[in-house]
Amino acid sequence: MGMLPSICLFGNSFEMPWSMLFGQLGLVPMLILWQSQDRVFLDKACISQTNSEKKKRGIESIGAILGLSKNLLVLWDQGYLKRLWCVFELAAYVKAKGQCMDKGSLTVRPISWGYMWAALYVGNSLMAFWYWACADAQNVPLIGGGFFLCLMVSM
Repeated sequence: MGMLPSICLFGNSFEMPWSMLFGQLGLVPMLILWQSQDRVFLDKACISQTNSEKKKRGIESIGAILGLSKNLLVLWDQGYLKRLWCVFELAAYVKAKGQCMDKGSLTVRPISWGYMWAALYVGNSLMAFWYWACADAQNVPLIGGGFFLCLMVSM
């Protein structure tokens, strides 16, 4: 097209995939700044951790809050069931929902999945950039190897 400048990299001049570059640079701020229309109750942030009176009122109303919740997302780690607060909250949700609990309203996800998806994103972005840089140089060493490289890094 010739509208955007070429970039010299690895001793070769090529048309930079500008859409890939700006897409990657725009994705991260969008994910961080996105404001969902769903309401979220994060117990550690919504229940005071310092003021004992506010903490007591928050704990007393946890049943009502969980009863009005549509879903419960548990970010599980190895110590989750060792923390009394987590067991209490999980039991309160199941008790509040009772027979009305829909299939899929309780979701358990390992907290390590967050690290895995971040590693996949970064690794795939680097592999895509490498692919484009090498493709213009007529020397493409890996095609589709980004996924497997990212998978190995995230394990």
